[in-house]
Amino acid sequence: SHLEDLNGNLDVLDDDTDEDGAPDYIDLDDDGDGVLTIHEDLNEDGDPTNDDSDNDGIPNYLDADSTQSNQEDS
Repeated sequence: SHLEDLNGNLDVLDDDTDEDGAPDYIDLDDDGDGVLTIHEDLNEDGDPTNDDSDNDGIPNYLDADSTQSNQEDS
């Protein structure tokens, strides 16, 4: 998706936030913080780009130091 083209060059293959070798568009944990990207959508509106729990301007799904999750602890 266009949301995964972080550098805006129309090539999603070169966007790898956590540098694990998997482009973000197929990476289940884009920032490598141990929280799946889908679970970093804190307000559960289907858009993880608008969730920034530490207000640093970086959405949680791309921010390795933001590990909040929309899942209850088990």
